[in-house]
Amino acid sequence: MRKARLGVLLAGLILVLAACGRVPPTSSATTTPTPNASPAAAPTPLTIPGPTLSPGEVGLAYSPVTIQATGGDKPFLWRVSDGALPAGLSISQDGAISGTPTAAGTFAFSLEVMDASKATANVSGAIHIVPKLTVSPIQSGTTTIRKGSGASGSLFATQSGGAGPFGYTVTSGLVPTGTSLSGLSLTGTFSSTGNYSFTVTVTDGLGATATVGRVYDIWGAIAFPPYNYPGGGPPPAGHIWSYSDATCGSLTTGCSTRYSYSGGTPGVTPTVSYSTEECVPLGCTVKPLNGLSVTVSGGYVHVSVAANVNPGRTYGATVVVWLTDPRTHEVTRLAYFACSA
Repeated sequence: MRKARLGVLLAGLILVLAACGRVPPTSSATTTPTPNASPAAAPTPLTIPGPTLSPGEVGLAYSPVTIQATGGDKPFLWRVSDGALPAGLSISQDGAISGTPTAAGTFAFSLEVMDASKATANVSGAIHIVPKLTVSPIQSGTTTIRKGSGASGSLFATQSGGAGPFGYTVTSGLVPTGTSLSGLSLTGTFSSTGNYSFTVTVTDGLGATATVGRVYDIWGAIAFPPYNYPGGGPPPAGHIWSYSDATCGSLTTGCSTRYSYSGGTPGVTPTVSYSTEECVPLGCTVKPLNGLSVTVSGGYVHVSVAANVNPGRTYGATVVVWLTDPRTHEVTRLAYFACSA
């Protein structure tokens, strides 16, 4: 009886154990595998891309250039580690190069940037500084030119320094009539007399400017004012008179007057020659006139006849005057009725 109960217990235990292998766990909890953590990204190395450095000019504010750095940890600090920037320029802590150059030349240097972690990077460069743009007249004072002269090659100023390309503009006044500006010279023909004053401004490729002023005095041949023939109109063909005639006194009282002329080489007094004629109703004949004086000064022909030195004359005396430019040898003739009876 006892053995039978023990058998029943063993059989039940076996069934329970078999059943346990087929029954799923009663717990609903699940376990998710933990993935491996990604390694931290490495920082980008501190580098300086090649800078583009513009040229500069002495005395002209330099167009600022900012050097850029990439990577690293901001903020950045900049300094010149070798060589030197052009005199007058400096680099700020944020990498901006600026200032006004004071000396010409090509300046080579190295720049260093340091980031917040004290990592550094270097770059080399050079800045070319040209001399200051200057313009100087070839001749001081007034330039005198003969009317009708060609202006080609008439260089009136020279320039130095600066950076091309260059531009030339008349900024005040007028160039002489018949000419035009070509750089710092004139082209064309000086076609009109007169005084001309003008200023030319030169602008270079960096924006610097320089000015030069010139004065031209264009002169012509010696000339007298237009002749006013008695009765109006031009004188008859072949008439020798080129200036107005007048009565300035008598042979008894004497005569003194002056007439202006223009032209001729500036600053040069023309030489004077003259002859006299005695005029009667039937014509004029060459005859000396006593007490006659003809001189030239101050832009005038001065004519005078002393009183009571020509007895017996009953009609007017004519003085014919020639003025000669001693530089050009041009001759201008004047017919003048010096005095009357």
